[in-house]
Amino acid sequence: DKVLLREASLYEEKLDLIRAKRYDLLAKTDKFMLPDYPISEEDLNKIKLYRQELRDLPSVVDLDNPTYPVYPI
Repeated sequence: DKVLLREASLYEEKLDLIRAKRYDLLAKTDKFMLPDYPISEEDLNKIKLYRQELRDLPSVVDLDNPTYPVYPI
């Protein structure tokens, strides 16, 4: 059915956009994961939680109104 195919395509397009933004947000925190990066244990734990929330995002996000975790530090 063409309507179902169009809906599936729109769903995938929205999810792709969300994944792309999530990838960018994760990339901005990669430096904090380096073992010699100067960061407190407390801030590192906040970053780790933030990164996990970003990785979980595609399974819990509202595709029509996506909200992203707040950068913690």
